[in-house]
Amino acid sequence: MNNRILHRFLCGACLMGCAVVPFLAPAQTLRTSYFLESMPMRHRLNPALVSDRGYISIPAIGNINVATQSNVGLTAFLYPLPDGRLTTFMNPIVSAETFLGRIKNRNAVQVDADVSLLSSAFYAWSGFNTIDIAVRSSSDIDLPGSLFRFMKLGMDAPEGSSYQMRDLMLQTDNYVEIGLGHAHPVNDRLTLGGKLKVLLGAGSARTHIDRMNVVMNQNKWEVDAQGYFDLSAAGASFETKSDGEINKLDYRNPGVGGWGLAIDLGMSYELVEDHLTLSAGVNDLGFLSWFKNLRGTMQNEPFIFDGFSNIVVDDPNNPGSFKEQWNRLKDDLRDLFRFYDTPAPEHLTRMLHPTVNV
Repeated sequence: MNNRILHRFLCGACLMGCAVVPFLAPAQTLRTSYFLESMPMRHRLNPALVSDRGYISIPAIGNINVATQSNVGLTAFLYPLPDGRLTTFMNPIVSAETFLGRIKNRNAVQVDADVSLLSSAFYAWSGFNTIDIAVRSSSDIDLPGSLFRFMKLGMDAPEGSSYQMRDLMLQTDNYVEIGLGHAHPVNDRLTLGGKLKVLLGAGSARTHIDRMNVVMNQNKWEVDAQGYFDLSAAGASFETKSDGEINKLDYRNPGVGGWGLAIDLGMSYELVEDHLTLSAGVNDLGFLSWFKNLRGTMQNEPFIFDGFSNIVVDDPNNPGSFKEQWNRLKDDLRDLFRFYDTPAPEHLTRMLHPTVNV
């Protein structure tokens, strides 16, 4: 399968990543049921919390959690037309004042998904035991407001105008988690729990632009940028142009591209019998080490960028205009973020993002 790297990852995230409305799907049900003893999956929040009885989940649909957090909403990027259809912020009918008034200096999105493939629990060895196999995905996007100001205002900027963008970051880690847990009652009040998890890496991608300076010079934008793009996935390879610029991603025969270990720790203490319980747990203390790595870096030499095409998104005489502008906008972003194939580290090790529930 051939995909354009920046079409699928960087460009799509730049245009769509911050357009996620904060919501909590089934994960909200799990969290609000933290103290319900009949909830079988609450040990995933705290390994010391036990259920009344054992269980076996339905494969793949026994537990699905999706949580998204963002400081900017979908309405910042999509706008209704008089006929009820939607258009994007790049449409000239959307004023710069309206759009930029909804953009933050830092636009952040975090998306976490947890899909249980198989889960089971039972009482044995004087405690409550759990077995889990799940697919986990964690993605973070952090885009500076100056990027969107450049996209919206840059094409009409006078000679000498400049934009400075720093610390643009996108990353995603995807892996399979195999966990074995045990919760043990120390006495009538105190229960301690722990879970050991083996992680099998499916794929990871990370882009970090340290700085990007864009200056208008003779009706052309001169871009000076420094940053890198890391991709970790078995079966992946870059297709490059003659000068080494990355053009496409070949992804065939996927497999395990990394491994890791993590632990969950928890406790539950009954302060007042049947009335007041204190519990605390920390999850995902661990790491992922990737050994199938590719890297692209931005050259420290200025290059010319023609700018973004200011296209009317919705043209009644051209039903495909919305799709056309979307594709051209992605092409423009790909031209702005140019990566060149460079040797990648043999191993890339990253810590997981621990969470604490009290």
